[in-house]
Amino acid sequence: THTSTQSRTHEEQGRMNSIDGIWTEVNTLGDMPGRRVGHSFDLVRVPFGGAMGVLIWGKGAANHLNDALALRLKDKTWLRPKLHGKPVVSRWRHASFPLRHRQAVFITGGDDAHGNAVMDPQLLDTSSGAGGPVCILALFDG
Repeated sequence: THTSTQSRTHEEQGRMNSIDGIWTEVNTLGDMPGRRVGHSFDLVRVPFGGAMGVLIWGKGAANHLNDALALRLKDKTWLRPKLHGKPVVSRWRHASFPLRHRQAVFITGGDDAHGNAVMDPQLLDTSSGAGGPVCILALFDG
């Protein structure tokens, strides 16, 4: 995957101040994700301090997605982690949340490309952090 080192602003990439409700454009580096809806974005801690945002799945303009992207917050760089394990069904409108005592995101539910409910819980292991990153996507086994 090609990663650019040039900063870009994207009109649909922003952050909202939760106090005054004002949106601000955000400049990022790297391979910015395409437009999508029905995705999730979780903030997770990474080894050696800091945090990364994880953008998971969703629906693009032409198809449903089963990817995960990482936003390294220390330098605002988008990364496309290598996903290992059995590929998951592309989906959108799922739920996800970071696990507090584990560097991972729990993901469940959603709808596939045919509108069918998908009920296979997943665990996105982010323990390798945003230095690489190499994330492991595996079935959640309890």
